[in-house]
Amino acid sequence: MCLQDSTAAKRQAPLISLCQPIRCPNACITERHRPAWTRAAADAEDMLREKRLAEPQRVALRQDLERFRAILDAISPCDDVEISKDAKS
Repeated sequence: MCLQDSTAAKRQAPLISLCQPIRCPNACITERHRPAWTRAAADAEDMLREKRLAEPQRVALRQDLERFRAILDAISPCDDVEISKDAKS
């Protein structure tokens, strides 16, 4: 999926900026990844508090935050298995 919209030259590795772990059958996000996703969500929340932020940036940040929260919700506290299609909403 992350390579789907990329050029052939860029298909050598996943493109993190296009990563959609909730939709990707190759995603393997476990409890050990929670701190990184929690930091990403906290950073997005912090940026949304910036009063001078342009509306298009706010929209993008809200979308990112929604994605981060969905990923965090898919990780159960003792989970150490892949996020499967069954766990996705």
